[in-house]
Amino acid sequence: MAWPGPRLASAAGVASVVLVAALLGSCVGASPPADLGSACQIRPCTCEGPPDAFWRKPTTAEVQWTERGRAYCPEGYTLKLASRPRRTR
Repeated sequence: MAWPGPRLASAAGVASVVLVAALLGSCVGASPPADLGSACQIRPCTCEGPPDAFWRKPTTAEVQWTERGRAYCPEGYTLKLASRPRRTR
């Protein structure tokens, strides 16, 4: 059996690179909204403290609100979108 030729080999190489890129792209989650303080008006948010160790959940604090309705966190905490609970069937 003869070698299929350089065209078929290069097409297979390109296809494999595209497949790997698609798989890696699907692993990346959506980035949080740029204006998280306003996004927390319609989506649940949380204030997370710095992590103590990788096996522990970071401490949390109550989300605070300005008079204009923007969310913010106490000193030392970071405002993040709350993770959604997984649905069960």
